[in-house]
Amino acid sequence: YAMPVDVIARVLRLPLKKAVGADGSARTEIRKTSVVGNFYFLFIALWLLPLYRYRFTGKAGDLRRIGSRIVNLPMLVFALGWVIALQHCAESMLLYARDYGLNSRAVLVFVVSSLLLGTFAGYLNLEVTGLYIRRFIAGPFFKENDPHGLKRGLAASLTTRYALMMFSLGVVPVLFFIYALVSSNAAALTRMAALRRLGDDARLMTYDNISLVLMLVLMSAVALAFLLFQLLSVLLYRQNVQKPVSALVRRMRAVAAGDFGCKTSVLYADELGQLKGHFNLMLDGLQEREKIKDTFGRYVSMEIAEKIMKSGKVNLAGEEIQATVLFSDIRGFTPLSEKLPPAELIRFLNDYFSHVTRP
Repeated sequence: YAMPVDVIARVLRLPLKKAVGADGSARTEIRKTSVVGNFYFLFIALWLLPLYRYRFTGKAGDLRRIGSRIVNLPMLVFALGWVIALQHCAESMLLYARDYGLNSRAVLVFVVSSLLLGTFAGYLNLEVTGLYIRRFIAGPFFKENDPHGLKRGLAASLTTRYALMMFSLGVVPVLFFIYALVSSNAAALTRMAALRRLGDDARLMTYDNISLVLMLVLMSAVALAFLLFQLLSVLLYRQNVQKPVSALVRRMRAVAAGDFGCKTSVLYADELGQLKGHFNLMLDGLQEREKIKDTFGRYVSMEIAEKIMKSGKVNLAGEEIQATVLFSDIRGFTPLSEKLPPAELIRFLNDYFSHVTRP
């Protein structure tokens, strides 16, 4: 079944034009234009327009918006890579349908080729383009604006990046090799299918035909096994790398909220083990600092304790500040202090000062 070009174009909303063939007959062709290709570069330029305005005019503008555009830029380029792959698939199908008609086999070839192209281009965009963005775009901007703060936005997880890498560098070459093998022997496979329909076993079961089928089956089995191993490696990577890192991130968020008792277990001496071990050492330092702060707070005000902890020193000679001083007296305090035990007297004074010094 061959689908007309104009039908596909109307479904995909692609531009067409009328042309005259060599025999004088009218035909429908794709309108070639460079506007669509240039649209992607124009879209990225418009996306980074706030950054360009900040960089070349010196106007600060909305720095949070600029930072969000930069953080989300790698995922934007990743998505555009897939859009380009789908556009290439649609244009290739239209060109093929114009000359030969479009059947289910051709559609399958174009779709699979576009998926492989999108995956490989997506991985390159995440890694190569991401490296360029971090070094020449994000680095200079965030060095001047909040270099140490958390960045929020869209990002590919470690497991997603690893899966794209394994698929692009491992699965895609194997599938391409099988596709090339099948395409180069398409005529022989078509002839074998015809002989099978005719029931001509004598001409079908030849040495060359059997060798070709066995080679295709063997390569398909190897490709399937390789694909299963790649899937298993992705699952193991998620279990051994992604989950520990995600758990450590959750513990860091708990520490930022004030929970200093969320240590993590250290089971290995690799990079993750070193990261966890130093995280626990950091928690020990924070707990010790909090303990010292609490100890200071028993003898001086919490404000003075925090100032000593932050600056590491206090001016014993005193400081000149503007303050309001309230002088108050407790009626009958002298006879009261003579009657009360020391512990009860201190408790009474603390209760009194808690009301007097309340903001």
